[in-house]
Amino acid sequence: MSSIEGKVIKLNKPGELGYKKECLNVVGKVISDKEISFNTCKNALLGMWGNPQGVAVSDIGSKKMLFSFKDRKKGLQIMQNGPWNVRGNMVNLRLWREGESVFEVDHDFMEFWIQIHGIPLDLMDREIGVRIGDMLGVLAEAEDPKMDGILRRSYLRIRVSINITKALPTGFWLDREDLPPLWVFFRYERLPDSYCFNCGILGHEKKTCKNPTAMASWDPTKKRYAPGLGTGNGQSRSTAGGGSSKQQSWNEEGERLAREQQNQEKESGEKHKSEESRIREEQAFQQKIREESVRENQAEREEEMAEAEEQVQKVQQIPDFQGIRNRQNVLEAAYKFKRLIEEIRERKDDWANSNKAQEEEEMIGAKRLGRKGPTKENGANTEANMEECEDKEAKKLRSSNTARDSWKCQPATQDPETLKEGQKAEEAGLNMPQPQP
Repeated sequence: MSSIEGKVIKLNKPGELGYKKECLNVVGKVISDKEISFNTCKNALLGMWGNPQGVAVSDIGSKKMLFSFKDRKKGLQIMQNGPWNVRGNMVNLRLWREGESVFEVDHDFMEFWIQIHGIPLDLMDREIGVRIGDMLGVLAEAEDPKMDGILRRSYLRIRVSINITKALPTGFWLDREDLPPLWVFFRYERLPDSYCFNCGILGHEKKTCKNPTAMASWDPTKKRYAPGLGTGNGQSRSTAGGGSSKQQSWNEEGERLAREQQNQEKESGEKHKSEESRIREEQAFQQKIREESVRENQAEREEEMAEAEEQVQKVQQIPDFQGIRNRQNVLEAAYKFKRLIEEIRERKDDWANSNKAQEEEEMIGAKRLGRKGPTKENGANTEANMEECEDKEAKKLRSSNTARDSWKCQPATQDPETLKEGQKAEEAGLNMPQPQP
């Protein structure tokens, strides 16, 4: 016998199936990161379904189980009145179709009855629900809010299969031509607070979430998810295409089972706001958005006016020629003052040189007179020389005083070196040696 390891083989269907074709096979999966035993899920679900006859339950593993309903209609009724949960953990029921393995049953999508709140009166129509359902996921059913021409409820109700591996949608902005955008929000029937309050995905809690926090579309300063996204059952009625009385009886029985489930669910520790208070809160946010829109328009107009004023003020400025002339005058004055200081220094040097030469001549003359000795002629000459020397000395004193006075009259802005040299020259003139008799 040859091995079939790794080979591709073909199996023909047997002539007679081991189960009736009318039976319904459903694979359920617990959407939770918690461990829940098979017997706990089995007993809880069968109890909520009223312990129907002809139902076989088997464990598949990986939090999955197989439900085989002998009564196909009963199985469809249970699926339609879902979703169901065990101790607050969602159970996703999906059909096991022919041609696929039990492990291939996709549990990424889950059907919900979704209520659409905030729709304007002129859009309260089944066709609007169909369009919204197609945008949410795979539309299974859309109810007509009107019956016999009378509006029975204030919201639209649709059944949609949505991707639960992504965040649960909470609503959308409705564009209105002449009015500000309107926030339309969703409520999920029979949804417990088992979704993550941080990211809005089913299957884990906020404390174990690694995703970024989702912020609300209607107010970016607040978190998008909080307790209360789920709600109780809406009043189930026949669809726009019409329905049988049996379908209505199934819905009534499903509502009874749902009420029993609600009584068995674990009460949440957090207080939920009433539906009316949530609607008032949504209306308050819409009013806030309208006010912000008005303020933004006003701010835009003010910015346009400010830009226009800036354009008017942006004219070519005339160069400041007066300031340039003032700087030139200052430079000319500084240059003249510098020339004056240089002239004073030159005069001072000339005066000092002339005094020095005169002193040397007088010293030489005095030495010559001393070598000749006193005679009559020399005495007379000596007296004449002394008088001449006294006259010269007086002239020197007068010239020295005059130079000193002229030096003191110079501007006080002279540099310290010039003042010191003038004082030294003055002291040299006063301390000049007297002629010998």
